[in-house]
Amino acid sequence: MYKENKVLLMMPAYNEEGKIGKVLSKVPRELVDEILVINDGSTDNTVDEAKRYNVTIISLKQNKGLGIAFKIAFAYIKKKGFDIGVIMGSDGQDDPRRIETFLQGIVDDDFDMIQGCRYLVTVKNIPLFRLVTTRLYSIVFSIVAKKWIRDASTGYKAFKVALLDKIDFSAEWLNAKYGIEQHFLIQTIKKGYKVKEIPAKKHFPKIGYSKMRPLVDWLNMLRPIFKNLW
Repeated sequence: MYKENKVLLMMPAYNEEGKIGKVLSKVPRELVDEILVINDGSTDNTVDEAKRYNVTIISLKQNKGLGIAFKIAFAYIKKKGFDIGVIMGSDGQDDPRRIETFLQGIVDDDFDMIQGCRYLVTVKNIPLFRLVTTRLYSIVFSIVAKKWIRDASTGYKAFKVALLDKIDFSAEWLNAKYGIEQHFLIQTIKKGYKVKEIPAKKHFPKIGYSKMRPLVDWLNMLRPIFKNLW
């Protein structure tokens, strides 16, 4: 709990054996009331590894992607009466020790959403393809959103749960593997809610830094931009 606010940490996970345990071991449990791991059809030991850390696990029989995973997580957080949601990767790219800074932005500074930004810190070891695509994506996103967002594709964020009742997540296209987080961000901005980016360093391993398919999944992430042109 953070200053009388109930906090749920949401972590989608797909085949993160050897990574998810390291992430969970660093979560500041005094700030987080519950951790929800959405096991997205993992075929390795992701679930067994996560179980060692007193978390709630919802498992999908097959890999569905972030769209379905987050729809499940959003329904859960509303049903359980949490005040703040935090979204963080389970692959070790995000630093759980930054959670308090995200919560400060929501509670102390009264922002509706705090978005992590890797480009507000020194960026190291980022693959060239990822550097180019994330930069270009953020420029296009910012033009459509009419607000400068330096890192629109990152998933590390915190938000007031009340936002979920203001944004429509029912569209079938949001079931895709990627795109729902960007839809959440751009709709939050366009509806006039307060969004702020804060520094959030990312760690990129030399091998297996992303499960994204270079063409198909980036097209899915462009869809929220196209949908909000009008």
